[in-house]
Amino acid sequence: MCKRDVVIKLICLFILGACGAPPSDATPTPTLINLMLITPTSPPPTPYMAVNARLLANAEQAEAPAIAWVDDALLVTWIGTDDLDVRHFGQWRFGDEWQPPQVLSLLTNRPYQQNLVVTSDKIIYLMWLDALPNFPEPQRVWYAPISENYTINPGALSLTTQEAWDYTAIGASNGGIWVVWQGGLRSEPTLYSQFIDSLGRPRFSNPIIENAHQPTLIADVKGLKWLFWLSDNQLWRGRFGDDGTLTDNLALTDSVMLGRGEFIEDFRVGIAGDAAFAFWQVNRRDGQIISYWAYGGLDGMNWTSPQPHNTTWFIPNQLSSTTMTAIGVAQSETYDLRIYQWLGSYWWAESTGVRIPSQLLRPPTWLYRGTDDLILGWAQPRGEFADLWLWMGE
Repeated sequence: MCKRDVVIKLICLFILGACGAPPSDATPTPTLINLMLITPTSPPPTPYMAVNARLLANAEQAEAPAIAWVDDALLVTWIGTDDLDVRHFGQWRFGDEWQPPQVLSLLTNRPYQQNLVVTSDKIIYLMWLDALPNFPEPQRVWYAPISENYTINPGALSLTTQEAWDYTAIGASNGGIWVVWQGGLRSEPTLYSQFIDSLGRPRFSNPIIENAHQPTLIADVKGLKWLFWLSDNQLWRGRFGDDGTLTDNLALTDSVMLGRGEFIEDFRVGIAGDAAFAFWQVNRRDGQIISYWAYGGLDGMNWTSPQPHNTTWFIPNQLSSTTMTAIGVAQSETYDLRIYQWLGSYWWAESTGVRIPSQLLRPPTWLYRGTDDLILGWAQPRGEFADLWLWMGE
């Protein structure tokens, strides 16, 4: 099978939401890696320099695992299959001890775009997109709380009743979750805000912005919430209130210009202090991913125009901080996942990072709380599958 066919199969499998199963303990363990549940017929290549890397699973997916911290506990989730169906999987780590991974008892059909949201009550909710198998059921935003013993009560709940194409979510100060989701026509999308209360009950949705897409809801270090979105080829931001309404909407800078056949594969925003950083991943007509970034003040001042970066899948830290860090796949003779730090006027990075055998098909997951408290997750393509890796620094 040629490389192009392999890539096409992986992309198709990702779109369909088909995923691989976590493997069995019988597989030989590569050196320097503490492995659990691996099914491939031969051990995957160990990422160079990834002394603390951990292989979660071998899966038919391109998405990186979802990751969340609660104090010193860590939850990782991914999508896989067992002998019967497509499943959500989860694995906790308490202190330095990893618990056995579990199949999560959740209704699934073709789930994708997992996200973990931590509430102020320190409850982790798993959120994802899925459509029930009964045509013409719409694709909806789903959510479920994941306990420390993997108990899920009351189970998978549907947040939306109409077609949802994208979503973003953040924990609220009262134990609930605010969600902004994109619905309506794909050509004329509308953003809706919707609240999940501290008991896990969904409230009514409220349309807040028309003709908008790529929403990102994020809090700054002071706890203030901001919504970023793209509309009319511009990047916008607004203050997101405790009642789910937007105020002080500002157009910050131009978005990336797209040619015929090109589209935005991924869009994210990170916050460091009083500055915000926007990151675009643009899929060009030839299938090449080009990363762009821009930054400016949360007050809307001094925003730069989007400019390309010399890595692919260049994305920010998911956690707000006083310092901006980002991760990107450096394209040298060998690919490597490299950590970048913003130094006020330029991005600084070590000369090498976590070396990987090939390019990624989707962005990694990056959480940074400090030099000794970080975690990186990614899906490494290998044949018709992908190895799901975690790296927690050296």
